[in-house]
Amino acid sequence: MNSASPTNNVVLMRGYDMAVIGLDIVTAVFRAIYTQSVAEIQRDTLILSALGGTDGQPGKSRRIRYLTEREKHDSIALDTTFFNRAWELWVREVDAAATGELYRNSLGSPL
Repeated sequence: MNSASPTNNVVLMRGYDMAVIGLDIVTAVFRAIYTQSVAEIQRDTLILSALGGTDGQPGKSRRIRYLTEREKHDSIALDTTFFNRAWELWVREVDAAATGELYRNSLGSPL
């Protein structure tokens, strides 16, 4: 990306969805899928923290431990080659879905 590129890789658009960028399609798809997954985890964490504290009782500690600045930096600095493993799985799933082979029961009917 050049100097005119955005400073963030994901932008949430109220009333729509999100937009994701990456150096290539693999990175962009990875970010899109995992952004949604992490957002769901964060939503659930916020709900659970509002319901109870460390002892499980409502109204107690509502403290959530977010990533530290160092943890954020380290996660951003990760080598993105591990994206390829997820990408290969997604490609196989799309190919299988296109041929109707995604959920093939090789064991036969239980009846």
